[in-house]
Amino acid sequence: MKHGNIYNAFSIFITRDKKLFELRGVEFDKPTIFFGNLWNVFRDIESEREVFERLYEKYDREKLFGIFILHRPIFVIKDVNLAKQIMIQHFHNFSNFAGKNFHEIFDNYFANHLGCLEGDKWKNAKEKLLSVFAMANLKSLDKCFAFCVGKSLKHIKLQHAHVGETIVIDVHEFINRYIGETIAMIVLGIETGSRDDIVDDILHTSNQIDNELMSFKTMMYLTLTSMMNFRNFKINLISDGVKHFFKQNVLQQIEIRLKQQANNKHNIMQMLIDIGESSEKILSNVFMFLTGGFKSTKELLETCLWELMLNNDIQSKIIMEIDECMEFNNTKEINFEQLNKMNNLNLFMMEVLRKYPPIHFGTRICTKDCTITTKDGELLKFEQNDVIYIPITLIQNDQKYFANPNIFDPTRFSEKINHTNLLSFGLGPRKCLGENFVILQAKYLITSVLTDYTIEKTSLKSSKSDEMEIQLTRRYRQSFRHAD
Repeated sequence: MKHGNIYNAFSIFITRDKKLFELRGVEFDKPTIFFGNLWNVFRDIESEREVFERLYEKYDREKLFGIFILHRPIFVIKDVNLAKQIMIQHFHNFSNFAGKNFHEIFDNYFANHLGCLEGDKWKNAKEKLLSVFAMANLKSLDKCFAFCVGKSLKHIKLQHAHVGETIVIDVHEFINRYIGETIAMIVLGIETGSRDDIVDDILHTSNQIDNELMSFKTMMYLTLTSMMNFRNFKINLISDGVKHFFKQNVLQQIEIRLKQQANNKHNIMQMLIDIGESSEKILSNVFMFLTGGFKSTKELLETCLWELMLNNDIQSKIIMEIDECMEFNNTKEINFEQLNKMNNLNLFMMEVLRKYPPIHFGTRICTKDCTITTKDGELLKFEQNDVIYIPITLIQNDQKYFANPNIFDPTRFSEKINHTNLLSFGLGPRKCLGENFVILQAKYLITSVLTDYTIEKTSLKSSKSDEMEIQLTRRYRQSFRHAD
């Protein structure tokens, strides 16, 4: 076939999809053959996020607009109320995440995670996992989180020189260590004192998985299977080295637990065993902790420390809250109940989640033709297989929904109306089950650090451009007792 004929064939292919938007009256940008609206991304002129930001602003008055990811048309939802309708009221028509079924792409070895399942398989898995991530269960992990923060700080102190009661640390390094300690102790149930190398193995494996999933091989495979709609062609995207880590540190742990039968240690692994999950399903859930869960949590925790450094007034309010709580309860540690009563900390977390949501995009695929009546009475038609993107980060930084969105202001959540526009972990039945776990992980990080230190800017210049350095200065708790 001549080059011109190939080009014409793709032109017809993508023109057919353009009519989808035209017939629905949806505004969209003219796509480039082969690349859709991502031509600038392939030319390294814009990032994918910058493309979405530009189009989000361009179609400012629209409730939604169209975009092409390669040849595929995507409906991008801008209106927060329409997003809620899709995720909640019309969930039965948008019950699955967009994208190819992971059972058809990845090894079944890792395809049993809740986010990869659909239909009855998803419903059954969710019912089981709800108990694992319920607050009652997570409550038993409170001392574990605090222990992991302390151990991570101790490790970082040994790696960095410090003068007197001040230490300068790299935020990336500290948070990596904390998440690694958390996965080892709270997820896998491995005490890091018994395995000095386990945290390093976790961090190495997580980085390896990230590199493999973002590799050219993976991107080309996903692109071709999407464009050509291959259904039975599979490729091994996970290396043997990564699989070896999971067999050694997950399967062996399961075998040990089952032989011991009575294991009272509080960790996610034991909880999954207790609800009768199979080894394959446990593997899948741990796998997700080391992929999307690791990266999104890392960004969130780093942002928490960074914003506290930038906002001394907010940090001071949380420190005062910590000191008052400890003195009132005559304790040296904050427990689960006390943590959730700390108003300034709760407002701070909501503002972090607004400005920097761990899930940047929500996706859905329409499973059945439907018509949605918007809040102002407009009728919007969606058809089976329509792909929906909900740009959570852009919506939560939109002036329409949050006044002065570029200003970091936790007090905005003193007004309950603002709570209703938070989409940080999704909404509805498909809302992320790990929400409570991640928020607890962040709160214990903050309270454990601020119990003994203030977070300040460092005057030292880093030799590495990608480092985020902060200064921790030892502090002494305030007393609120009044003399008689």
